[in-house]
Amino acid sequence: MPGVIPATTNATIYQTDIKQADQIVLQTVAAYAVIFGAVRSHRLGIPWKCSSLHQNYYENLFTMAGLVDPETNHPNPTHISCFRRFGNLNAEHGQALTVFSALVTASSLTDPVSCLIAAVTAAHGPLHFGATESAQRALHDIGDPNNVPAFIEEIKCGKRKLFGYGHRTYKGMDPRVRPIQSILKDLSGVQQPLLKVAQAIEECASKDEYFSSRGLYPNADFYGNFVFTGM
Repeated sequence: MPGVIPATTNATIYQTDIKQADQIVLQTVAAYAVIFGAVRSHRLGIPWKCSSLHQNYYENLFTMAGLVDPETNHPNPTHISCFRRFGNLNAEHGQALTVFSALVTASSLTDPVSCLIAAVTAAHGPLHFGATESAQRALHDIGDPNNVPAFIEEIKCGKRKLFGYGHRTYKGMDPRVRPIQSILKDLSGVQQPLLKVAQAIEECASKDEYFSSRGLYPNADFYGNFVFTGM
């Protein structure tokens, strides 16, 4: 999309034509869904499916990514609902690092694509969206709910670190956690052994003064990845 880059076309493109700026933002959001679908299809070696004007944004995103019911060849309505609810929880969570990164990039009056790239790149860090991956790796290492007490003791001794616990803003429960757990209940038909490990950690930590006295509770990253693996 070279025509939307102010530095190479029109330096005031986003200041003098608000309607065009809005249109380019919409095109960027659409392009994100197409790229997501193309990458996932390529990774899995599945046929590419084009978008349709008869489907909404989420339905098209799932279809292009091959996230469809093998029997109906259409996205699962429950999965789409869960994805939308999870997305709304994150979108309404104030000025997170990704939002801040996009705004800082936009302050140079660059194009929306560059702003999106900056936001996605910032999300890779283990102190942001990357924390979901770090939390999942820790759960893989634990492997079984029976191993949780020993893991908790290693944390208290400073031998291990538990990603997805504690939050810079919240000294109590992250308000997104319970809604995410509600989403996971709607995905309960999918067997996720590591979810039982995560639940065992929360149960064990909730009874331990080490965690309560430090205001350490699960945050959205601790359970967030289960939304995606559940779909």
